[in-house]
Amino acid sequence: METVRILRVIEYIGDRNWVENTLARSIKGTLYLQRPDEAHLDRPLRCIRTAILTEFPEVLDQQEVESLEEYLRRREKINAEYRESHR
Repeated sequence: METVRILRVIEYIGDRNWVENTLARSIKGTLYLQRPDEAHLDRPLRCIRTAILTEFPEVLDQQEVESLEEYLRRREKINAEYRESHR
């Protein structure tokens, strides 16, 4: 069995309260789904490690917000068309 790694970056965009509350409930540091002392068992080590890339939130100006909203509307339209065509 192969042991693999994927690095995933998640960007949170929303009102300050929602972003801060979401981060407060998220994993911090390393979460072991199998304890390191169980590594000798016939299972690979499984863990999720996190890091925050920026310490302070960046306040978006109105043009950035509108651009993101337009992008999300286009993506939703594409997703809806895809779902409709694959029924």
